[in-house]
Amino acid sequence: MYTGPNIINDGLVFGYDTAYGVADNDTATRFYQGKPTTNLAPSSLADWDIESGAVKTATGNYYNGQPTYNCRAKVGQSWVGIYKTISNLRTTAGSSGTVTLSCFVKNTNSSSYPLYAHIGHDFSSTKTIAANSDWQRVQWTVNQSSMSNDYVELRPYTNSTNVYLEMTMPQVEVNISTATPWLNGSRSSTASLIDLKKTTDIDVGNVSFGSTGQPEFDGTDDYILTPFTRGTLGDRLTIIAYYKYTGNSTRGYTPIFGGLESGTGTEFFIGKNSGNTSIGVQDGNYIGGFVTGSNAWDGNYHQIVYTYDNGTGKIYLDGVLKNSGSFTKCNSAEQITVGREAEGSGYWFLGDIPRVCVFDRVLTVDEILKNFNANKNRFNI
Repeated sequence: MYTGPNIINDGLVFGYDTAYGVADNDTATRFYQGKPTTNLAPSSLADWDIESGAVKTATGNYYNGQPTYNCRAKVGQSWVGIYKTISNLRTTAGSSGTVTLSCFVKNTNSSSYPLYAHIGHDFSSTKTIAANSDWQRVQWTVNQSSMSNDYVELRPYTNSTNVYLEMTMPQVEVNISTATPWLNGSRSSTASLIDLKKTTDIDVGNVSFGSTGQPEFDGTDDYILTPFTRGTLGDRLTIIAYYKYTGNSTRGYTPIFGGLESGTGTEFFIGKNSGNTSIGVQDGNYIGGFVTGSNAWDGNYHQIVYTYDNGTGKIYLDGVLKNSGSFTKCNSAEQITVGREAEGSGYWFLGDIPRVCVFDRVLTVDEILKNFNANKNRFNI
């Protein structure tokens, strides 16, 4: 039975995948946990308090592995609900910061009901939970300057003694544009994006995040370091990236990969040349028009592959060999970097690089094509 093309992993020594097309602000994946953040609230409603007259009862059910609770505010008093005082919440947010409260909610009733919230003050922001609706995430954000205390509260208002909304996975975060994938505790900059080989930490502390929660490169200061220098990668290698270019950086040249220039002609660089459509490749020596007249920079996603085999470098675009050339291989001690020239010269990538793989061998044409076919629909190539 044909089950589709397989992604080649033999010889993979490093890689990352932001789960583009799957992961978002509500959904984490095995290798992309979400934007670094801290859940400042107790992660289970079991540890939240209830005001007199409100109800919070364990259902015995679970959602995404977390216990759920039947909840309602006090009948006739929508402002009496389920709360927690979070010590130093306003201080943590800072005077110009924001606080975001989120939770997951399900309504199995035949009528819709409002869900209110209090975040340091009462404010007008009602979430209407539709009748017979499945699990959904709701969230509210307020400015810290509007808060008068560190008290947050969820107020599911059914106004009926035996009618509840099912709720779970509360989260309180500061200074984010939107709620991130739920977590218990903190997600550091090195626990956000996991190496596909699980052999090294990937630090996303120098990467921006878009409105969908995906890492992105803003063309000014974003990059990801690999654990390799060009010298340590050796004489036989393959580097793959899926990328979408959206504009020139401040100095024109736009690197997908870069390394330190320790002398004339020794820099490692794969990316867009300044002022034209060609792909520039530098690895010991430089070929500025390695792929000319290509559609590599049209604002769509593409796969780019560089192989090096004892002096011969090849570039593939979207699974197709485009050109080859003779290189002497640079032996720079600087780490190969995704999204910038590591010398910090002002060359930065502007766009997305959601998937990168590094192999310590030369992939065959068939293997490169298999990798491309396994991902092309995902990236709409």
